[in-house]
Amino acid sequence: MTKGSTSKNMKKVYLIGLLCLGCSQWALAQCSGDPIESFVLQKAEIVNQAEQRGEISVRIQGGSPPYIYKLIADYRGKGTEEVDTSPATNQREYIFRNVPGNTSFFYQVEVISSNESESKGQLLQAICQKRAVLNIELK
Repeated sequence: MTKGSTSKNMKKVYLIGLLCLGCSQWALAQCSGDPIESFVLQKAEIVNQAEQRGEISVRIQGGSPPYIYKLIADYRGKGTEEVDTSPATNQREYIFRNVPGNTSFFYQVEVISSNESESKGQLLQAICQKRAVLNIELK
């Protein structure tokens, strides 16, 4: 075996080790309820052409109610601003109505499940509590 092939084999083992480390973090996540399986955009469309107002609807699968949905304006790298927040709800689908359309920014929608994780950290929050749909255009 040449020195070059040994180096390549070591890189493969290191990469596999990193992948397994990532897997073990996911496997060790403990949620107080069901993890969020998916969070998807159902609809983003202008419903009032005269006033350029529309609706954005999203749907969550999994997680534990109550849920809180947040509509956020994303100013394309220049910051974000919360536009609307739902009350806590048991509904798996939520519709934001009367949303300004044809804007120069994107929208994003975030859902927060009532799940809690046994330890803190963004990885566990992403599995147990939060999901987001990004880059929504309402045109």
